[in-house]
Amino acid sequence: MRLEAQTSYRLVQPLGAGGMGDVWLAERLSLGGHRQLVALKVLVQQHESGALAPEALRMSRLSHVNIVPFIDSGRLPDGRHFIAMAHVDGPDLDTLRRLVGPSFGDAWAGTATHRMPQQLVQYIVLMVLRALQYAHTFDFGDGRVGLVHRDVSPGNILISRIDGVIKLTDFGLAARPGLSAGEAIAGKVPYLSPEHFDDRPLDARTDLYALGVVAYELLTGFNPNLGPSDLETPIGAVTRAMLAMERPLVPANEVVEGVDPTLASLVTRLLATDPALRPQTAEEAMAELCSRRCMAPGAGATECTMTEYLRKLDRETESGQEAGLHALCTTLLSVDQELASASWALTPGAAEALAAGRHPCRVQGGDR
Repeated sequence: MRLEAQTSYRLVQPLGAGGMGDVWLAERLSLGGHRQLVALKVLVQQHESGALAPEALRMSRLSHVNIVPFIDSGRLPDGRHFIAMAHVDGPDLDTLRRLVGPSFGDAWAGTATHRMPQQLVQYIVLMVLRALQYAHTFDFGDGRVGLVHRDVSPGNILISRIDGVIKLTDFGLAARPGLSAGEAIAGKVPYLSPEHFDDRPLDARTDLYALGVVAYELLTGFNPNLGPSDLETPIGAVTRAMLAMERPLVPANEVVEGVDPTLASLVTRLLATDPALRPQTAEEAMAELCSRRCMAPGAGATECTMTEYLRKLDRETESGQEAGLHALCTTLLSVDQELASASWALTPGAAEALAAGRHPCRVQGGDR
């Protein structure tokens, strides 16, 4: 028996725009009168067959607490497709970092003050790894196993104010493992893995590299594949990233003081140029992250911790008080104050490199 149902959408306000389309907060209206807020992405590109790409259709099968749920898809009268996902009431990582971590511009100016607590960084990375492990190993039952996200970046990692859950979104660029970058390059340039640029096959390790870039940014304030200002042209951005990857990475603990060396070591492995030197699966990376030698002292963050943290941040922001933001972590994470509210400070070597106009996260010729 086939049931026909009518659903319409009312656009409420724009949430953002990207290379693949615009995202709107929308209200989904059913014929029966039900209303549901959704994030509706209108895709710029359309598949040559007139249908959504098979990988974009497969993402509707994914169901995991750390992945934003799929709601619906369809086509507009002008031929463009849309994908509706559950609306997550909460900030993305870019927004959170502007509140409680070193912002990219301030880091390059050497004027950053706050450093995001390592417990929060570990919690965020762990939850994204859970989402990736699920997506990378999901059996679709048609001979295909796994999806590679290909666009792991701060804007696609959301934090729910309701329950503190970290959710990975935007699987619209997902691809089957083994697809070469030359067949369908996608994603944000500063987070693309080296294999994107020499047409090697993409697999789970591609997403792990991108997550490594995200973790490095949260710990230091710097993206190792970006300079002090973004180049305007896509070709310029690709060139800059490729040149950066030719130079060895400086571990995060050698860029910013107080970063746990074992956590920095894992992030460095995630950012290995050779995929064979990275953790081979998200499960392997999770095991290392959760090991006693890697987890920083303290009780660590939880979903409840994250919820309360965001609520207090909202109250502080609304009242215009930013001075006390980082001190909130002390009670929320049950760790000593030095760990929870540590200030951002460059190591002497990084400060010297920055003052000389060199990238503090990349080894220059003769530096080592």
